[in-house]
Amino acid sequence: AQALSWRAPALPGQRVADLPYTSGSTASPKGGGIRHDNLLYTLADIDAALAHDEDSVMVSWLPVYHDMGLIYGLLQPIAQGFKGVLTPPEAFLQRPLRWLELITRHRGTHNAAPNFAFDLCAQRATPEALATLDLSSWRGAVIAAEPVRPSTMGRFAKAFAPAGFRLE
Repeated sequence: AQALSWRAPALPGQRVADLPYTSGSTASPKGGGIRHDNLLYTLADIDAALAHDEDSVMVSWLPVYHDMGLIYGLLQPIAQGFKGVLTPPEAFLQRPLRWLELITRHRGTHNAAPNFAFDLCAQRATPEALATLDLSSWRGAVIAAEPVRPSTMGRFAKAFAPAGFRLE
């Protein structure tokens, strides 16, 4: 009953929605506030680029304390109103193909990961694993947080084409 009466609070767009900190890899860590209006703009921009719809299904193992995991993996499905499937990063690291199994099981359409994730999966592709996967539902991916290597994407596409993965 309380859910039916809930109304979104009126938040000024200039208010800070998130206060992420830089990693400190090139200098001392610094906090940088992201305002509500900037966050909503970013979510709308990502949505327009990746063509989410009511049938979209996000599958993410990215940590939500990282901007890609928080914004694309968690907030994007909430903001656009489509299904999100989350699994802990440790689950991916223990068995990388678990990510692709979740895409298969939930008919995942969108996800995000760094280049190394695609590389790990390509290294672990076996005929037995491929026989259990169906990646034909996959429509879009964000690949970021480290350099994207075309050679990795080529290996991944070749390895998982038999499971229905399409590079385009």
